Amino acid sequence: MIEYIRQNIIIWGRMMRIISGSRRGTVLFSPVTDKTRPTTDRVRENIFNIIRFNLPGAKALDLFSGSGGMGIEALSQGAQSCVFVDCEKAATDIIKKNLEKTRLTDVSKVVRASFDAYINSTRDTFDIIFLDPPYHKNLIYEAMKLIKNKGLDNDGCLFVLECDSDEEVKLPSGYEIIREKIYGRVKVSLAKRGEEVK
Repeated sequence: MIEYIRQNIIIWGRMMRIISGSRRGTVLFSPVTDKTRPTTDRVRENIFNIIRFNLPGAKALDLFSGSGGMGIEALSQGAQSCVFVDCEKAATDIIKKNLEKTRLTDVSKVVRASFDAYINSTRDTFDIIFLDPPYHKNLIYEAMKLIKNKGLDNDGCLFVLECDSDEEVKLPSGYEIIREKIYGRVKVSLAKRGEEVK
């Protein structure tokens, strides 16, 4: 009985909603765990207001995906496909439930793996990449360096980066931040590979 209650708290503990697009208003769920930190509706809305023209037909990667809210929002607003990657079983279970609820399983792939294991094993390439790793661990730099080395970012690929507001965003050589804004405790940065490097 205790395990049943615990599982249902994990599944139904926090709620988010799709902001816009074909699944607008759909309520999503995320695991109640200190290892998952969903992007709030307000921050997500501001991000997608900025990047909405990059979404139609895009191949997306939601790395450190948590509940999958960023990738599902991208699909709702016109992305062609999305790969969701997280190392936590609670997270990948919730992503699958959210994809079933939004009827987006046919344009999605859910991978339970560490970010580096996934990047090193995949041959997929992407037009937009969401990175919201645990704070203050330099994981944005590590992930982008691996992505660069594997050539997983297509021409013009947009990186959407989230970190703590007091965290310095370090990028691999050849990348630059093109826009940055702080929303409370969250810093959102948009980055691209420099034209001369690609």
